[in-house]
Amino acid sequence: MSVEPEMRVDVVAGAEPADRAALPAVASALSDRPRRRSLKVPLRLEERRLLLISFDLLMIAVAVLASMYFWSVRGGLDFDLDFLADQSRWFVVFAALWIGASTLTGFYGVRLASDLGAVWASTFRTSILVLGGYLLIYFIIPPNSIPRNIAFSQAAMTFLLIAVSRTGYRLLIERSPFSRRVIVIGAGRAGQTIAETIERYVKGRYDVVGFVDEDTAKRLPPGAPRILGTPQDLLDLADQYHAMEIVLAITHRLHERTFRAILDCQEYGLQVTPMPVLYEEITGRVPVEHVGDNWYVALPLRPASSSGLFPIAKRAIDLTVALVGLALLAVLLPFLAIAIRLSSPGPIFFGQDRVGRGGRVFRMHKLRSMVAGAESDVPLWAADNDWRITWIGRWMRRAHLDELPQMWSILRGDMSVVGPRPERPEFVAALEQDIPFYRLRHAVKPGMTGWAQISLGYVDSPDAARLRLEYDLYYIKHQSVWLDVLIVARTLGHVLQFRGR
Repeated sequence: MSVEPEMRVDVVAGAEPADRAALPAVASALSDRPRRRSLKVPLRLEERRLLLISFDLLMIAVAVLASMYFWSVRGGLDFDLDFLADQSRWFVVFAALWIGASTLTGFYGVRLASDLGAVWASTFRTSILVLGGYLLIYFIIPPNSIPRNIAFSQAAMTFLLIAVSRTGYRLLIERSPFSRRVIVIGAGRAGQTIAETIERYVKGRYDVVGFVDEDTAKRLPPGAPRILGTPQDLLDLADQYHAMEIVLAITHRLHERTFRAILDCQEYGLQVTPMPVLYEEITGRVPVEHVGDNWYVALPLRPASSSGLFPIAKRAIDLTVALVGLALLAVLLPFLAIAIRLSSPGPIFFGQDRVGRGGRVFRMHKLRSMVAGAESDVPLWAADNDWRITWIGRWMRRAHLDELPQMWSILRGDMSVVGPRPERPEFVAALEQDIPFYRLRHAVKPGMTGWAQISLGYVDSPDAARLRLEYDLYYIKHQSVWLDVLIVARTLGHVLQFRGR
């Protein structure tokens, strides 16, 4: 499950005194306007997620019920209320296993729901993890304590029912009566970006009916929504097109008439959402290129690290994970060391300078996964199918085993388990010149894993570094113990699926 922003920004918070004085007149004018009646059910993204989770749990209950029926038939048992009451705990067990497995695979991410093929693939992976979890329980508890017969049938039924129900969801629930119709204020780069983002990730759940802009003759790219009118027409256009939400995508100071049009919409009961807030909600990223004059959007104005409890809890998690990780390294190191030396000549460990919190440079160590002397004098980005990676290095990277020595940096306090990935000083010097707000990555400790790693993967170019920064800023703004736990769980899911690179 992906994490969403906790609140929306109120765009009228900075109203001038004169504007506040005009509010009674605006309210009086709006009171004569009849309220719209609509048969639409404009669910928000979080409401849709809760609906999907609830329906999936219902499908799991049906799968467990069907599996129990097959079990009773094969075993010659009476399939009655007494039998179901005696075995009722399995409804809870399989529901809990599904929630845990879906957390590992990110099954309820906003972007995943927009791709039916990806949904089927993720449903299969999640069902396999549920099966694996059940079999693990089966083999570690006393024999004959739980039924073996229902495991495979339940996994198959769960995959079939949820895959079919998701297909039905796309065909029925995602249709127009359930979409959330929006009008975007501003047809510039920021407005076009949020329209493209909606089209790519949440099409059907959101429907951009068009833009309003001071320049109605502005040229837009092919396929973009059209300009419906000027901000003065906003309320009438919202009424005409049955819009439920207004997205403010203007990065400069608002004109007075635009500001008054927004006040009218809020007085009329429409939701007004700044473009960066909706962009974060959909993508899990901060749109650094579209902040404009609203620089505070990219900053964690009330960071969790400034509170007393979060740093203590985070450090406790770091110490616990570091000690467990170092114990695992001690067990695996003899075998990995032999394999590393056999794969290519050179040292077992590889050290490299990285930039940490506050711009301080520290030495980070990994198990060597590349040939010795893989770089000359020029630092290089790692790439797909990099020729420098050894055969054992490729396997270690997929399982993230090469990163176990970083547990020592976590124990020392140079790193955290979760945070922005530490970058090399040579790259940082160049990226700070080209990417706005890049230095904000150093506001927190770097991490062994992070929101960018589980969402984007590895960075192999400056463009990818820009995208990673958007994820990192999202994490810094919304960091919490729950988000850290979610990231660690998703990372564990990547490890189990050998999705490292």
